[in-house]
Amino acid sequence: FYAILTGIRGGGAVGILDFDAAYGSTTSAWATTSTSSGSGANWTQVASNTEIVPHGFVMNALPDAAPFVWDLSSKLLVYLRYRDTTFASATMEDLLNQPVNAVMVGDEVLQFANVVDKGNGVWELSTLLRGLRGTEWAMGSHVRGERFVRLKNAALDRVKHDAVYLNRAGRFLAATIGDAIDSATPFLFTNTGRSLMPWAPMWRTAHRDETGRVTREWGPRARLSGRLLDATTVEIDQPFERYEIDVVNGADVVHSIALEDVRSVTIQHADLVTWFGGEPGAIEFRLYQIGRIVGRGFPSVVEV
Repeated sequence: FYAILTGIRGGGAVGILDFDAAYGSTTSAWATTSTSSGSGANWTQVASNTEIVPHGFVMNALPDAAPFVWDLSSKLLVYLRYRDTTFASATMEDLLNQPVNAVMVGDEVLQFANVVDKGNGVWELSTLLRGLRGTEWAMGSHVRGERFVRLKNAALDRVKHDAVYLNRAGRFLAATIGDAIDSATPFLFTNTGRSLMPWAPMWRTAHRDETGRVTREWGPRARLSGRLLDATTVEIDQPFERYEIDVVNGADVVHSIALEDVRSVTIQHADLVTWFGGEPGAIEFRLYQIGRIVGRGFPSVVEV
């Protein structure tokens, strides 16, 4: 997983992230041997940061929007903790060619082109590129008061550990540099492997003909060099190309299909009748690309 330490006071050096190796793990699993003691625990430093990271919270709930196109109507109000933080506008072309003005809002990664200083630590962001880095699944989940963090490469730490510790709670603390370990409050965090999950594939066609037969075609996506560019071929970043499709009736998955080395499927009307127990109405399909370590990635959902 990735760690970005934002600090809780002042504008200078931020801090360190420590993992309690006495809490059901070992330091070797985290590829480090640096330890220190506090409150009887075996704390191991797994990340650190001295970069100033603009952060705060959002003052309005960002509405849902279509991914992969410009959101020209939404305006995001954010409050930053440090008044001396400044933002600068950029051109739309800059955003398309560089990772400038990249932020995390809740769980969505986006970029903004235009910014207005509203005073008293409040900024208005607009002309947005939404759902970046595979986070389109989070676009409809925004609420007031959620986190806002400016993403800076120099402030991001990739925390690595053995795959066996995925989906197992670990005990961490984040302490300001120079403070005693015991000055920070430990917390539990479970790494679910989100940074390893394949992104949602792209549906290309969804057709239901007059006989009730459904034909679906899609394209893969890749986390590495996975930008959706015209006239380019996506290189699969897994050792295989596998997919799973859930056929959904209301809240129930009535059938699942496993596929390999194909990017289309045809489902006969008779099969749909069997799965639904009668003539189907609207049919929801959830398509997953399969990853080597974590299995299913993020779903791409469509209804026909």
